[in-house]
Amino acid sequence: MTASPTRYQIAAAIQVAKFIDSAGNAHEDARSSYRTTATQKTFPPSTLTMGEGLLIAAGLLRLENGKLLPMPALSSLTATRDEDTIAATIERLIAERNRKVDRSNVGAAGEEFVLIELQGEFETLHRPDLATECTRVSLISDYFGYDITAPTLDGSSIRRLEVKTQTAEELLSSFRFYLTRNEYDVGRSNPTEWSMVACSRVTLGDEIRILGWCRAATLSPYLPVDQGGRWTEALALIPTSLLTPGLPPPL
Repeated sequence: MTASPTRYQIAAAIQVAKFIDSAGNAHEDARSSYRTTATQKTFPPSTLTMGEGLLIAAGLLRLENGKLLPMPALSSLTATRDEDTIAATIERLIAERNRKVDRSNVGAAGEEFVLIELQGEFETLHRPDLATECTRVSLISDYFGYDITAPTLDGSSIRRLEVKTQTAEELLSSFRFYLTRNEYDVGRSNPTEWSMVACSRVTLGDEIRILGWCRAATLSPYLPVDQGGRWTEALALIPTSLLTPGLPPPL
């Protein structure tokens, strides 16, 4: 069952909408404004980043070539100045998009396994408080550009994990997966926070194991180059030797 965004997350999305100019904003500038805004006590940067993802998920905002572009509906919506109406509309748009998303059992199982591993990592480090902050945001929407968020020990940043899972029948010397343009663009915009986590599922018994992880920059040579058009989804095949073992560290 797909989870709905909370009212607090929706409120953060509304706050982000107020930052966006009618002509759009450079993604880096928008992220900088999240860190310097006077609303940090109410909406810390990580929450505003999630709010940005909700607007993208709702189809009200688009990330393209390093720029956040508002869709016409966003300007019309924020012009109403009725936050209850804005919140209800964002919830409806996300729900409609989620109904169109077909998540495979293999992918969902991989995400759940990685989430449990991240939580166990913090339990081992005697930080159960941080374990509760690990979140499978793909249950809210598949449009964030990553599936799971997890904090770091010092709270200086947030890990954004895009989980990909292949079956064990496929060659383990290479890893085969589909990557959307949105996932890749988010990875490039968050070069030290975003990671692709590669998992393998053994069909018999549904056992899952983590093959390793890498940054978006590692994937670049294995993705299409825009020539006369812009790719939106790509089938990538990378050597597993490029993967760093385990999960992105919490340090």
